[in-house]
Amino acid sequence: PSLFQILLLIILPSAVNSFLPPPSLPQLSAHRPAAFFEEDLPTFAGDGSEVAHLSTSNSGQNAALMHGPTDGAVVKNDVEAPVASAVANKSKRRVLIKKGLGIVALAAAAAASGPLPASAKLPSPASPIVYCDESVMSKKSHGTTEGSVEASSLRWGVDERLADKICSFNRHFAEPGGSFEKNDAFLKQVSALKPGETITFYDTVSQRPLFVAPIGRTPEQFLQESYVHGWPSFRDAEVVWENTRVLKLTGETVSLTGTHLGHNLPDRNGNRYCINLVSVAGIGKA
Repeated sequence: PSLFQILLLIILPSAVNSFLPPPSLPQLSAHRPAAFFEEDLPTFAGDGSEVAHLSTSNSGQNAALMHGPTDGAVVKNDVEAPVASAVANKSKRRVLIKKGLGIVALAAAAAASGPLPASAKLPSPASPIVYCDESVMSKKSHGTTEGSVEASSLRWGVDERLADKICSFNRHFAEPGGSFEKNDAFLKQVSALKPGETITFYDTVSQRPLFVAPIGRTPEQFLQESYVHGWPSFRDAEVVWENTRVLKLTGETVSLTGTHLGHNLPDRNGNRYCINLVSVAGIGKA
């Protein structure tokens, strides 16, 4: 190549880049939607007040970690602090080229490998979840519910004020992690179950049945899984879908009448509904 061609190859890319728009700064959201995980949620103190405490995301030890110096009082999550950093230094053109090459490579690999044999395909059973939209949690006469929590309709001695806040005026908070472990009345009832016996968990506000447990496992297994995560944990077979719904975007689990219950946190064993005990402590009266 001539000297002119060499100089052109050196200068041209820089000249093109100078006309391209600079990398844009990240767009920061002013509001974070409902958290995906109940373990990530800030919680109320036992008296219903809000306090500051770090979340214990996916630690598997919420019951122990959330009872530190604050004695179970939990906190508001401040993960929405502004991030003062620019995006990567590479130009948009280079990013697009890399993405394009990546897509081409993936397509080529898929074409070369051919379809998977039937024996290698993973099963995809239909999910039993009944989803809903935000209208279920719209503003009503008492927060997201029509009625309020009544002390005379509560089981296991759960706190009326805390239950009312969690159930009807809340989309982002949870009861203190591991608090159900201190509820002797609840633990005694579960532990006293005979083989095949179950407990029906009723909506604290509407008194409609929401969960029936344990099903397909022993009372000890039900409690053990709940201990690990810090909140009563239910499986698909234990959900009363006639009265229970899940918001698809966030996994928030609610009652059909607008009571906040908890969140769906799937694991390798399937869907797992991490539920506040104060939300399912109704006595079930009509």
